[in-house]
Amino acid sequence: MGETPEKKGSFTEHARFSSPNSNLDFSPRQKPQALGQARTAEVRRDARIGEAEARMQVRATCFDSLKNKYVTFQSGKAQVAEARAEMQRMEAKLANDTEIARSKRDFDAKKASYDVEV
Repeated sequence: MGETPEKKGSFTEHARFSSPNSNLDFSPRQKPQALGQARTAEVRRDARIGEAEARMQVRATCFDSLKNKYVTFQSGKAQVAEARAEMQRMEAKLANDTEIARSKRDFDAKKASYDVEV
């Protein structure tokens, strides 16, 4: 930090201020400009942090949306698989019922023919 020259009983026009961020000394006219630059840097830093947080939030929202779509898609796939299984069950039942009806018809025809002979 720089030293401030002093005159007894008055302020000097070339008083020196030191910056906490550097080894540079500033005159009274430069100090406000330097403080403004520091504040500008802080605002920019805060803006970058805000942008990063916003991007993270958007990514999280997108991830949740995609996850929900995936779950819905998986649910849809499960429903399709369930419908196919039900269709196969119905086809098997129909085939069995058809075979039972044919067998009953053949049995009734043979029984009728046997009854005619007797």
